[in-house]
Amino acid sequence: MKKKILLSLTLICLGILALGITVFAETYENLEYAIVDGEITITGGHVTLIATPGQPDRGELIIPSTINGYRVTSIGDRAFKNCTSITDISIPTSVTSIGDATFYRCNNLKSITIPDSVTSIGTFTFAYCDSLTNVKIGNGVTSIVDDAFKYCTSLSSVTIPDSVTSIGDSAFSVCTSLSSVTIPDSVTSIGNHAFSSCTNLTNVTIGTGVIYIGQAAFDNCEILEKVYWNARNVSDFSSYNHTFKAGYSGDGIEVIFGDMVATIPAYAFHDCTSLTSVTIPDSVTSIGKSAFKYCDELSIVYYYGTPDEWNAIDIYDGNDYLYENIIFIGPIWASKSEDGIIVEPVNIESGKTVVLALYNGNILSEITPVTYTGEIINITPTKTYTNAKVMVWEDLISMKPVCEAIEL
Repeated sequence: MKKKILLSLTLICLGILALGITVFAETYENLEYAIVDGEITITGGHVTLIATPGQPDRGELIIPSTINGYRVTSIGDRAFKNCTSITDISIPTSVTSIGDATFYRCNNLKSITIPDSVTSIGTFTFAYCDSLTNVKIGNGVTSIVDDAFKYCTSLSSVTIPDSVTSIGDSAFSVCTSLSSVTIPDSVTSIGNHAFSSCTNLTNVTIGTGVIYIGQAAFDNCEILEKVYWNARNVSDFSSYNHTFKAGYSGDGIEVIFGDMVATIPAYAFHDCTSLTSVTIPDSVTSIGKSAFKYCDELSIVYYYGTPDEWNAIDIYDGNDYLYENIIFIGPIWASKSEDGIIVEPVNIESGKTVVLALYNGNILSEITPVTYTGEIINITPTKTYTNAKVMVWEDLISMKPVCEAIEL
């Protein structure tokens, strides 16, 4: 038996040598590490809390850039899993990778800055770090993988850099303190449940490059108010995608499609019963099947274009709510003349209120409301002014704008 064990160990060692890999396990101060092919991977360690009178206890984990002349290039899988004494982490620019579950359930970790040198972070890397409040991800990371920040319930701020091209399944799910998220134009895919159950999320901006959004990506975001959708051509969803379906407790969701959007995919907001308002630009050429089906609360559809342009859009079955609630909105034209200011609304319904506001610097000097009757409006100011703004409102009571204001 001993001969067999010795033979097995010999074969393993020969195999390691054949691969050209050298591994040494060592300790340095409070850290454990391994040397792999002349580079160091931190494999574990401990942090001692330091008590300061009148201040919370602090436990700072400092990863050195070198140890005994070897570069520290990675922090290994589960290296500091369940290390509740860590409150702060300092990661040097020598580190290029952080492994799976490396800081999983570090319940007292408050913030993290991932340097630009890091190109990969593993699954569950910071999951269940329920004291983590803000994260800055460096410009080297290309993918935020599955479950990376799942259940970081105190996370209120995250900066996603332009280097990121994908956001994995459940990457930020149940981050219940996250209030807004901007997905940069570099991102092409958003995974299943990526931001689901982010119950304080109010604003989402989706970049132009996104072509895939997974199932229930923003499901159960209970007080979501605005979605700025800039993605030009997203792949069709399935009928059970439920991307924005939620048990909703807010005042309703407003979706604003950017002026570079060409297609609204099938089932995009299918069964989103909290959707109340949609703004569609004249760049849209196709609205997929049932994109707005079962959106029972959808009451306003703003279209920035003419009725003829609207009729030219390929609108597939299951989008009846769009036809029932559409309001055509065009720009307004205004210019100064010898007699005053000429205003010509385009595609504005009669009965709306055109408002001329005159200013001296930043001080409002005069405001003139005029009910639009379908004719060109000529307004003669009664006071001197340095600059002017022309607006169109639904009425004077709500003062709800129906198109963008212009300044003269």
